[in-house]
Order: sequence, then C-alpha cells, then structure tokens
Amino acid sequence: RNFESVEVSVVDCPDLSKPPYSLAAPGLCGEQKVVDIGGPAYLLPLADRSKLYRLKDVAHQVGTTHGLVVGAGAGPWPVVGVNSEMMANVRIEGDEMDIK
Repeated sequence: RNFESVEVSVVDCPDLSKPPYSLAAPGLCGEQKVVDIGGPAYLLPLADRSKLYRLKDVAHQVGTTHGLVVGAGAGPWPVVGVNSEMMANVRIEGDEMDIK
C-alpha cells in the first residue's frame, strides 16, 4: 500500500560504536535479552523512591556479564535530585562499565 517496490539485502553489521549510531559497543553481542523493570505502579500515585536498580547488577542477574545495555528508563534521581528520564548506552565487561 505504501511502497510500489522494495529492495533488501543482507550485509555485515556496521560498527555500531561509530557515528551515526555511537553506541558503547560495536555490535549487539549475540545474546540479546529484553528486561523490563518497574513500571507505572512505581510512579503512581507517587514515585516510589525506594526502588533503585544498578544496570550492572540487573545484567548479571539475567546472566549477562559482557554486553551492551541500551534503552529508555527512569534516570538516577539520587544523582540529579529529581525524577528524570534516561537513555542507557552502557557497555558491561565483567565488573567494568563504559557509559557513553
């Protein structure tokens, strides 16, 4: 309905750490996991500030010690002083984290 014709090709993954992507790791690392933590129940009627999560700990709990964490979430209110939004772009290598 929207396209009269489409061309598709399979190519090697580009280095995602370079522009225009600028991720913290060059690829998606091959063992993708989707993790959803918290949600509206922790925000309404008031934000539950007792709920704090460390990305490295969450990654380890789902069996990832090396990889890339990307996505949206709540920002670190103890650091910025208010509720905020976050776009994670973090490479985890064991106990080390590289944040972009």
